[in-house]
Amino acid sequence: MRYYRNLLPIFIALVAVQSTSLAQPAEPSDTQTSYESAVWARLAVVTSGFTADQAAASANASSPNLVLADAEVKASIARTQQTLSRYVPNLSLQASATRNSAIEYNFGGAGASVGALNEGLLHVGTCPAGAGTDCIVDSQGQPVGAFAAQPFDVPRNTYSVDATLSVPFSDYVLALSPARKGARADESAARLRKEAEVSTVETNARIAYYDWLRAEAQLAIAEASLASSQAREEDARIGVEAGTVTGADALGLQSLAASARLAVLQAQSFLRLAEQNLRSTAQYDGPLQIGEDLTAEPADMLSLGELDALIKRGQSNRSEILALDQAIRASEFASKGISASLYPRVDGIAKVTHANPNQGFFPPTAEWNTSWLVGVNLTWRLDGYLNTRAQVREVDANTVVMRAQRDTLVRAIELEVRSAWEEWQRAKATADIAAIEFQAAEAMHEQRVLLFQGGEATSTEVVEAEIQRANATFRKISASIDKRVALARMHRAAALDAKTGSN
Repeated sequence: MRYYRNLLPIFIALVAVQSTSLAQPAEPSDTQTSYESAVWARLAVVTSGFTADQAAASANASSPNLVLADAEVKASIARTQQTLSRYVPNLSLQASATRNSAIEYNFGGAGASVGALNEGLLHVGTCPAGAGTDCIVDSQGQPVGAFAAQPFDVPRNTYSVDATLSVPFSDYVLALSPARKGARADESAARLRKEAEVSTVETNARIAYYDWLRAEAQLAIAEASLASSQAREEDARIGVEAGTVTGADALGLQSLAASARLAVLQAQSFLRLAEQNLRSTAQYDGPLQIGEDLTAEPADMLSLGELDALIKRGQSNRSEILALDQAIRASEFASKGISASLYPRVDGIAKVTHANPNQGFFPPTAEWNTSWLVGVNLTWRLDGYLNTRAQVREVDANTVVMRAQRDTLVRAIELEVRSAWEEWQRAKATADIAAIEFQAAEAMHEQRVLLFQGGEATSTEVVEAEIQRANATFRKISASIDKRVALARMHRAAALDAKTGSN
């Protein structure tokens, strides 16, 4: 939208080429004497008018880019939760009910098994009372018995409840700390990227607002120039009737008025574009009335700090820099966390089973019984080792890329700060010169009009005076806007609205 400022000088140059010498008009026009007041009346502040701060706030409240940035923050928080959940002891519960086919355990054919109460050799000894005279007894004199195993059926219905706990001991030692720190750094980077997007959105909204003000100023000047050219056209008409102005001179003034009308139409078109750009950038659909006083002097750039200090602040506190720093930290921690998989994995396990029948009890009966186990698993896989090494190399390479991006961004921030600084310096110099130029142009215009009324100046000289006055007016207003734009850019470039901090 910065091309708006170029329209008026082009139009004025066209007018100068088309203008011709004129004779003396009958009387000076009131429009000439009210030119400046007409311009500033068009740019006057309206109560409850729209300001650059309101444009920034409106953009911040509903920008689609900020919606995306906020979604990225939420996704980062979810990734953090997913990462930390992998290191929670794994507790699983399982309940089952099954029915098996009929199974019978049969321990053999004819015969019986001999059993002794005490270990040792068997021998013949005295039988217990009433059992005869001789018996086979064990080493302690207890009779030895024989029994035959009877076949039995396994219960067909099985019910069980299992609880299994797995604790990743090796991950707690090698991977948990870098994973936790890396996830937090990634989340912080996402929040900082959102802050950077907020700053960008607000700055773009402010610049769109000032472009709209510039278009308003251009239309105000074009309308004032049209009123002046119409007054000259009326003077020419009166002069033709009085015989003091030739027809060719009158046609020249008609061409001047026509060009002025075209300039107004073009300025109106640019204003509509600037308004639409402002509404789109600021996401604002309310009334647009000027709420910022262009006659008020904006803040001095020097009050923000020295150039070198502003550069250092931007390079230290810009959200983009801080976000990259956090992303680099996250990548470094990710590399450490992945490296834990290069070593054997150690897991502690515990399991409790409450089942009917419980397979740990023999013979199986249709009864509820509880059994448990505890232990340690040690695992290592060659393919996992090789894959982990490749992952570490990839993450380390990404870290190098991000460090290079950070160095590039540091240089870009310096250029951005310097650009805003120089833009303000140019605008300040232009404003100082334009103020003097405007006073001189006003005095020259008044003198040329008086000489023209006395027949001592040509209409070409009057038109040149009007051109100089219009140019000076536009440069004066545009310089005031340029200083505001430069300040908005500097606030963004040097992170002046951000809190001073470190990683």
